[in-house]
Amino acid sequence: MRPSELRPALHPLLEGSATARPAALPPERDEASSGTDADSELAAQRRALIQRALQALDGKRGLDGDAALVRAAFAETRLDAAPDAFASVQTLRERSRPRRGRPRPADLVFFAGVDFGPRVGLVTRVLRGGVVEAMFIARGAVRRIRFDVRRPDERRVDGNIVNTFVRPKRRDDPPGTAYLAGQLVDSVRTLLD
Repeated sequence: MRPSELRPALHPLLEGSATARPAALPPERDEASSGTDADSELAAQRRALIQRALQALDGKRGLDGDAALVRAAFAETRLDAAPDAFASVQTLRERSRPRRGRPRPADLVFFAGVDFGPRVGLVTRVLRGGVVEAMFIARGAVRRIRFDVRRPDERRVDGNIVNTFVRPKRRDDPPGTAYLAGQLVDSVRTLLD
């Protein structure tokens, strides 16, 4: 059996299929890796973590809190050994380390806002130009978003979405309320390397 036959099929969201992104978005390419064997192995492990989360939560609604996504991704890993390892957003923040440089798949992205409350998401990929795709739980379901902290106030650049609306607008919102993902990113952290 060839090694390629041993790998599980990727979830459609990771394959780049037509169902992977809204029809309005043109296909974009992931950033190139440095190409070393160690980088390739780590990238494969990161993709496997994301795949695990997607398969575990696919189509589920009424999910039990923000940390459910991370629990699904890191289930059955050495990081999941401690009881309540991923019990809350605060626990995840305490167990993770700040990411130096660009985010990488399987990194954690923390969101915060005045009335938004703390949330955690899982980076799924980094696109050329630095736009980051991530998943997080909102209204009891897994949502895909894009963010670019270099351009937090811009929704689109050259017709491409760079920051997804994360927080709904309310009538009583004060001026200057943050709605876009890039405006609400608090930090990017890692449980891995």
